[in-house]
Amino acid sequence: ETYHGPSAHSESEVKAIVDFVTSHGNIKAFVSIHSYSQMLLYPYGYTSTPAKDQAEL
Repeated sequence: ETYHGPSAHSESEVKAIVDFVTSHGNIKAFVSIHSYSQMLLYPYGYTSTPAKDQAEL
């Protein structure tokens, strides 16, 4: 289980990134890389269908 914080953007690091992204407005892509227990974490909107390159991931 992961800790989501008490509310959206409640952590200062997250708020700084959100403020940066929203103030620039012309960002085409955003990649967030974290090191957490050597696990591949999928976002909440994922499907249960494996990705084509699942083995490589």
